[in-house]
Amino acid sequence: MIEIEKSNKALFQELEEIKLIIDKRDYRRFSLRTLNNFITSLDKLKSDEYELAYKKLSDYLNIIRNNSTRLTPHETYELYSDYLKPLVSYYEKLGFKNFIGWRNIAVFGLPLNIFLFILDSHVIFYFIVNYLLLIFKLRSNYFSRKKLCFGPFY
Repeated sequence: MIEIEKSNKALFQELEEIKLIIDKRDYRRFSLRTLNNFITSLDKLKSDEYELAYKKLSDYLNIIRNNSTRLTPHETYELYSDYLKPLVSYYEKLGFKNFIGWRNIAVFGLPLNIFLFILDSHVIFYFIVNYLLLIFKLRSNYFSRKKLCFGPFY
């Protein structure tokens, strides 16, 4: 158990060092909140899952540290897909949820509202659609505060 705590602290220390190197505006590009949440709950994983997760997280941190100024947004998304996305199934078992941002709400909500407008729908349908979108966003914020969220660019 002591070894696990030391390794988690080492990952947190690496993450803090990277935060000093990277501009705060780029935190989302490197999914640093996702990374922080994964490291926070790393010790809750089963031993075989823990080993794989620790290796992936450590490799991800090393790549970011060594290439942070050269990586494009597309490359950082590929890094997320290669290193963090394979861990999602482990963390979903712990209650993690995908983060839904305002941009996603707008992308889904605007077409739905336009569709309702074209159909000349009753006001209650607008209320229902927008209420559900708001509920999804509030749910996402709830899990975000509990540090149980993940996602690319989160």
